[in-house]
Amino acid sequence: MKNPFLNEIKALNNFRYGLKNFIKYQIVTKLLLSIIILPISSFIINILMSRRGFYIITNDEILKYGFSMEGILTLLTLYIMSTLIILLEIGGLIVISNETLSNRKESDFYSILKFCLKKTPKFIGVGGIFAILFFFIFTRFIGIESYTSLGFSFKIPYFIQSFIDEYIFLSAMEALILIILFIKSIELIFSFHFIILDNKKPMKALRASRKLIKDNRKKFLTYFLAITILHIILFLLIYMSWISIMAALVRKVNYNSYLGRIIISSIFVFHQMGTMISSFVVAPLGVYYITRLFYILKQRNNEIQVAPLNIKIKERPGLLDKIFSNKRRILVAFISVFLGFTIITSFIVSEIINIKYDVKITAHRGAVKEAPENTLSSIEAAIKHNADFAEIDAQESKDGEVVLLHDSNLRRTTGLNKNIWEITYNEIKELDAGSYFDKRFSNERIPLLDEAIKLSKDKIKLNIEIKTNGHEKNLVKNVVKIIEENDFIDSCVITSLDYKVLEEVKEINPKIKRGYIIFLIKGDLKKLDVDFYSIEQSIVNDDIIYTAHSMGREVHVWTVNNSINVKRLVNLGVDNIITDDVVMVKYILNEMKKISPYEKFFNNIINIQGKLK
Repeated sequence: MKNPFLNEIKALNNFRYGLKNFIKYQIVTKLLLSIIILPISSFIINILMSRRGFYIITNDEILKYGFSMEGILTLLTLYIMSTLIILLEIGGLIVISNETLSNRKESDFYSILKFCLKKTPKFIGVGGIFAILFFFIFTRFIGIESYTSLGFSFKIPYFIQSFIDEYIFLSAMEALILIILFIKSIELIFSFHFIILDNKKPMKALRASRKLIKDNRKKFLTYFLAITILHIILFLLIYMSWISIMAALVRKVNYNSYLGRIIISSIFVFHQMGTMISSFVVAPLGVYYITRLFYILKQRNNEIQVAPLNIKIKERPGLLDKIFSNKRRILVAFISVFLGFTIITSFIVSEIINIKYDVKITAHRGAVKEAPENTLSSIEAAIKHNADFAEIDAQESKDGEVVLLHDSNLRRTTGLNKNIWEITYNEIKELDAGSYFDKRFSNERIPLLDEAIKLSKDKIKLNIEIKTNGHEKNLVKNVVKIIEENDFIDSCVITSLDYKVLEEVKEINPKIKRGYIIFLIKGDLKKLDVDFYSIEQSIVNDDIIYTAHSMGREVHVWTVNNSINVKRLVNLGVDNIITDDVVMVKYILNEMKKISPYEKFFNNIINIQGKLK
């Protein structure tokens, strides 16, 4: 067997000759998707949602909507859209990889489009569903999930992940599932090649991929290892060198001068353009190498035999061909765009440069690292660490008293296996709510909301989450009444997973600020009538923050206990971090305030804080 590593290095030259075709195809495809397919799909989904009375769907509403007729039609629309995106983006790249490997002349774009879309009927049925699901594994496996129009990158919500991490059995099960998924993703990696190049149905393609690797296990592992090493080396040489150069330029700029701000702007624009251009290279490179490996495993007599495809050769050059054939025109266009964006950016850089890291900190259920949750001791600990807010959970006892409790059942924190609505406050106040945490807190009791407010007044603000369980009678009215009686309106906010609770709060007292707790969302965020959003950290992105801030609303994020995530969220521009570890978040915020104004600009806009250090 020839040296696989040297073979893969030589294959880069072949890829270089086909790169122009890859880029042109992606430009046209992305325009087609963004102008026609994605807007039409979005329009259909919005109509279906509005027919069901939804303009925005959040949390458990998504599941309810999914089982309705409109929800089923929405899933069908998403399925069709996903199929088209896969065939156009991945299918087209596979076709061009095939042409590049065979040194065939460039095919006509519309012929490639027609060739790929003819595969659409094959995705009807169970096999198609499996192929769509595998698509997400496939794109993540070769590192191009962020370059596809589906833009899907699955993350387990952190509040679920933290629960899994608490139990060895669940952590072991998660690890086992991830290992199985990884192995399966390797076995099925050629599925789309069998669909596109061998015209197989998805289910047969999945089986064929598994068999191809099983029959050539040693050769596959050898070449796969060579490809992986080569990609790691390329990443280190290109990406890390690029970041190092950008960081070096950052520190040598006099950001107080007008010329310095022009240079800052040019660095930023240059980086953004470089990132955009790289996105047109990364995806085809990954697909090209997988296609090449596909033919290596199928080769006979030690020769790679690329299957010819019945696709029309391009007869005359198109507009993009004329543009790409004129290097001077490309250079002039690049410089013009570069200078234009640099000038525009320089006008706003002064404000961006002085970004303040004025992010508030909320102690989740009080300072739970030092005291039992939802107790007076946990609130006192939050006060001691100068948290801006203490988040507490409010529920209603059998006799209508508002107490601090997260779970509807008392077993976890007190040992009593009863639900909160089954027990009176006189019984509740006798329970030990601290020993589960530490014997030092054996005298800790479940406090009333009134007691928590009296302790917090003039010391710390409260984020009062109203937790509904279906058994409450006057919970919302009682919470508002207690706030009003203690003159605490300006020192608290009310949050809830139940949107109706927030509507009721506004009806009773519109002066109290209300925040909607969100862990899933689809639709127009602006339709929610709230003062701020309390969002699970794994779904927070630039669009959500921009939308919220454009309406004068804040974004609070829960529950952030990881230093890397704290930095990421601060650089995204969140307003409040809800955490179990107040000390850690406060330390990171103080450290981030110390960095230079330029680094603040660079970190916020390009979001490479971790790479600069």
